[in-house]
Amino acid sequence: TPLEPALTVAILGPPIVTLDTVAVTVTITNAGKGPASNAQVVSVTSTVLAGTGNVSTVSGVPSSPATIAPGGSVTVPVGLNWPAIATRVSLHFSLNATDALGNSRPATQTVTIFR
Repeated sequence: TPLEPALTVAILGPPIVTLDTVAVTVTITNAGKGPASNAQVVSVTSTVLAGTGNVSTVSGVPSSPATIAPGGSVTVPVGLNWPAIATRVSLHFSLNATDALGNSRPATQTVTIFR
């Protein structure tokens, strides 16, 4: 049995706000014991938790595939259409990677951020 990768995401640092666009830097980490090939953010969906409006991705998704060693990470810039009237948003990330045997290793994680 190969050692499996396990992907997690985090948004480190404050978002960069320009009118109705918000840029965030997403860190993908391989918390597993095996390498993660073709690791990427496949999709991001959002839920507005405070305020109103719709938040959607405009760039960076799907991200470019990367190989991440166990304990390693890569950063991915993600751009969002985010109106000022929505102040707190939950972002649901769908991730995927390939293990050493070529098996798909999907993962999901939700991160909540303020505008």
